[in-house]
Amino acid sequence: NRIAWQLRTRANVRVYAWMPVMAFDFGNAFYQQHGVRTWHEIGVATSFADYRRLSLFDDVAREKIQSIYRDLALHANFYGVLFHDDAMLDQNEDFHPSGSAFFASRGLDINSYAQWQDDPEKRQQFTDSKIKAINDFTVVLLNEVRQFRPDVRSARNLYAETVLNPESERWFAQSLSSALQQYDHVAVMAMPWM
Repeated sequence: NRIAWQLRTRANVRVYAWMPVMAFDFGNAFYQQHGVRTWHEIGVATSFADYRRLSLFDDVAREKIQSIYRDLALHANFYGVLFHDDAMLDQNEDFHPSGSAFFASRGLDINSYAQWQDDPEKRQQFTDSKIKAINDFTVVLLNEVRQFRPDVRSARNLYAETVLNPESERWFAQSLSSALQQYDHVAVMAMPWM
């Protein structure tokens, strides 16, 4: 809070809290129960991709994440929130039991994923549902912050590949067009090794 205040008052800087959305570490046991799940031909397992992410469909994980955002807003003064690039799900995630229930409510039986994974229409429906779920969860997080910081702005990190290659939306469950509609700013990650 003090650093943000100094930057704001002395350097006239607009400070954004660059926050993870799903990549929080509450220990291995918590992650095994509440983490993102990946589908493999031999079954579903906890994901150990680049980011160890909590399932945004799991109510316990959601509440823990929301409480971090509430605490941040209560104890720090900042101009906006930049949602980190960990807000992503690859094409074979999230098969968490709560995720299965979420997708079933949208007409997708992910328990039969092996039968429809190559169906372009169902694949697009799966991708679109994940993009919307991630975007909706960031709205929930922003509303937690706005309880204490009502004028806070929003920004979202996206992988450059999502912008350059529309097919990659399903690889990350990120969409430039939906991000431009939802957030005040979109930051494209121009990283040389990606």
